[in-house]
This record gives sequence, structure tokens and C-alpha cells, in this order.
Amino acid sequence: MKKLFSCSSSPAAVERWGRDDQKLLSAVDRRDVGMVSAVLSRRTIRPTKLDEQGRSSFHLAASKGIAECLDMMLAHGTDSQARDTEGCSALHLAAKHGQPECVKTLLQHNIPADLTDCQGWTALHYAALAGCAASVALLCGQGAPIDSTDRAGRTALMIAARERQGVVCAELARRGADVNTTDHQERSALMVASQRGCVEAVRALLAFGADVRRVDSLGEDAVHYATQSGSEEVVTMLKNAQKNTGSEMLHSDGNESGQPFEAAVSPEPAHWESERRERYETEQREIERLQGELSLKSQESESLKRETEALRGRLKKQTKALRLLFDTEGETEGVEGEGGDGPLLDRLASLLREKRAREDGWRLDQRNGKMEAEGKMKKERASVEVDALRLEGALEAKESAERRVSEIEGHLDNMRAVLSQYETRKRVQSCVIEDLETQVGTGSSLGDQEGVSHWLWSSRGLGR
Repeated sequence: MKKLFSCSSSPAAVERWGRDDQKLLSAVDRRDVGMVSAVLSRRTIRPTKLDEQGRSSFHLAASKGIAECLDMMLAHGTDSQARDTEGCSALHLAAKHGQPECVKTLLQHNIPADLTDCQGWTALHYAALAGCAASVALLCGQGAPIDSTDRAGRTALMIAARERQGVVCAELARRGADVNTTDHQERSALMVASQRGCVEAVRALLAFGADVRRVDSLGEDAVHYATQSGSEEVVTMLKNAQKNTGSEMLHSDGNESGQPFEAAVSPEPAHWESERRERYETEQREIERLQGELSLKSQESESLKRETEALRGRLKKQTKALRLLFDTEGETEGVEGEGGDGPLLDRLASLLREKRAREDGWRLDQRNGKMEAEGKMKKERASVEVDALRLEGALEAKESAERRVSEIEGHLDNMRAVLSQYETRKRVQSCVIEDLETQVGTGSSLGDQEGVSHWLWSSRGLGR
């Protein structure tokens, strides 16, 4: 559907919509407060950024009544006065969708109550449109302009009358709204309520002094519009109000003969009658005011009565469910019948206390266990450090021993080489000696033997 009163033609062209923006919008749409908090922890996210449909996470949270999300976003530094494509702030949307908790949250963050959208509506206009008396009371309490008009000259009271919101009309009138203000067509809230045939709104407006004789730019009065609506009760109320007004005018202007009222009725002094008339008019206005307040209080009482009955019904259902739960464990013997809910609730409170005590004990055990574990870890850490030092010393000793062994092995290799040379020379000389001895054994003379022996001794390096 095409949006009306749009203040911008292409919000998607202004800023790029990212993945985190979509995550935040989806989390708000699902009412997932935990996910909203997680996404907001990323400092680059901005909850007032608009998607292609002109929505933002901040405005969606206000529309859905998620006050906790609004608090987190405002704490994140969100611009509280940011607008959507129709010029609506979060306060406008919270009032429009009847979310008084969000209205209260936003007002507590000092958001101005007189902000207007593209059609000149304040949050109070939207609260009247939604018929939310609680939001109306909150906004009026924060100084919202009660008689502010939109582009058509309509006040919040006229919007409430058009939407048949009798309680809101009475609340606005009670808080000082001008019941005789007219729009650009010179139509008052009484005419609008009469045209809609809203008995409660007409009664409240008359009680707070709405002028039944006023006519609009077409020359029509409230009775004319009430007749069009087909509501005989409204027509009767308006005609009675006209009669009372005519009677008051007769008392104030004179009688039918044209003679002064005081002279025709009584020879008493004129100021006596004037004082009596003033007292009468004052009493009548006070009676009308009290009747209006009584009507409003009666409606509020009926509303509270219905809410109380609904709450009592829910409590009965919950109590019955608890009784059935305890019956399975034999906990509700002797608590049936009238007055049986008291012991049942006492038993529930006792179970909750026991559960809380168990949880406290479990937390204490957890804390003690944690301290013991930390002590053991410190001891084990000290033992590990000592073992590490010992191991380091052992490794150093091992490295020293390995270097010593390596040196000894080097000496052994040298000794083996020398021994190998001696063994080689020994084998060579043994072979030579054996050859010579063989020759000596086959020699013919002693001189030859002596010569050989001399040579042998010489070859061995011994000499004679």
C-alpha cells in the first residue's frame, strides 16, 4: 500500500542496509532481547537506520511495546528524535500502537512531547486515535500541548470523538482540553461525536461545557449530525441540553413578555435575584462537572472490574494447575474446598523458599570448591616448577656427560689408530723374521748365520 504523508521519497538510497542491521531488525521483530543486546555490542550498528520499507529497529521496538529494547538502544546512544519516512518518531509510534510502557520509557529519556509528524500530529493525537487513556495521561502529565492542531485544524479531542473514544474524550476534557475549539470547517468535537453517535463522548463533552448551540461553516449544529447518525439517545441528550441552555438564557435575559425577570417574578431587590442566579448557575456547572467525573470514574471502575475478574480467572486456573501438580505427589491433602487455595499457596511459597535455600547452598559449595581447586592448582604449580628446575639440572648434567663421553671416544679412536699402526708393523716384521729364519735354517756356514743374526738385530733396531 502506498504510504501517505511521506517525507522522503527513497530512504533506501540514503544509507546502505547491512547484515547486522537486518539481524537487529529481525531480533526486535522476534522480541529476542538477548540477540538485540548481542548485536548492539557491535559499536558500528545504528538502530535508527531505515530499510527499504522505511522501517528501523528503534521504531519497531516502540511499535511492539518492547521497552527493554528501547532502553538498551537509548543507552547505546541512539537518536531519540529520529523519524521514519512519515516523520514519526518512536514516541509517535508507541502512542499510535497503544504502548504506554514505551511511551513512559521514551518520556523518561526527555523526548519532547510536542514533536509533530508530516501531517502535524503529535503523540497525543496518536494516543487519542488508539484510544489509550494511559498514554494520554502520561503525555499530558509531561506537558504535551493538549489543544495542538494538525493541518486540518483538528485537536486530539476531535480525533478521539471521531474514533468513538468516550473515555479518552473525558480524560482530555478533564485535563483542560478546550471542548469548544473548532477545526477549519468550524466543527467542534461535540459535532464530530454526535455525527459518530458516540453516547459516552457526547455525555463527557456536555458535562465539561460543550456548546450545544454552536454551528459549523454549513450552518449545522450537533443535533443535525446526531439525527444523521440515527442515535436517538444522543439526539435526546442534545435536545435536553438545548432546553437547559434556553432556560438559562431566559433566566438571564428576561421573560416572554419582554419585562425584566426580577420585576415579573418578585419584588425583591435586583441584586438578591442576581446573586441567587449566580449561585444556581455555579451549582449547575459544578453538578455537571461532578456528573462528568462520576461518569468517567464509573467507566474506569467497570474497566478495572473486568480486569479484576479476568485476573481472578487466571489465578483460579493457575491455582487449579498447581493443585493438580501437587495432587500427583500427595501434597494437597486437606486443602480442598473453600479456603483450600491459601494452604496451597503457602505450600508453594515454602517450596520456593526451599529451592532458594538449595540454590544458595549450591552456590556456597561451588565457591568453596573453587577455592579448594585454586589451592590445589597453586600447590601443583609449585611442584611442577621444582620438577622443572630439577629436570633442567639433569639435562645440563647429561649434556656435560655427553661432551665428556664424546671427548673420551675421540681419544679412544686415536689410540686405536696408533695400535693399528703398531700391529701392522708388527705383522710385517714377523713375516720378515720368519723368512729370514727360514733362510738361516738352510744356510751353510756359521758366518752366514752370524751375518743374518746381525742383520736381524739391526733391522729390529737393537744392535748387539
